[in-house]
Amino acid sequence: MMEFLDANYQALLFILIGIVGLAYGLLKKRQKEYLLKNGIKTIGIVADHELGRMYGSISKTIYYPIIEFEDNEGKLRRLKSDFGYNFKVFEQNEQVEIYYDTIDFRKFIINHNNTKLFDYFPFIAGVLFFLAGIYSIII
Repeated sequence: MMEFLDANYQALLFILIGIVGLAYGLLKKRQKEYLLKNGIKTIGIVADHELGRMYGSISKTIYYPIIEFEDNEGKLRRLKSDFGYNFKVFEQNEQVEIYYDTIDFRKFIINHNNTKLFDYFPFIAGVLFFLAGIYSIII
């Protein structure tokens, strides 16, 4: 058993990363479906972008949109999206449709055509890592 693990640790790591990516992608998909069905729909404005850094073999700037919207109690909210992009997907002062949780307004999604492709990224990456790991073991 240890010989198999020693010989295939990289493949097993790819499979593990793939499973985590799949689980994360499915979780985000379920959260989005829940908010689209049960959340409060409103229009927000992209007030700004917060810059973050992604480190690895190549250091990249990540842009997190900051959204301002008025909640159902009339309070102005200003929140940073928990999902960042390699480029500015939204223009400053652009109006976007958002859905936020009725219990916790900090849980929100941006429902916009520019973000639809990114919704599938964790799932697709998970599948690719998983298949690469399986392929490495088979070959």
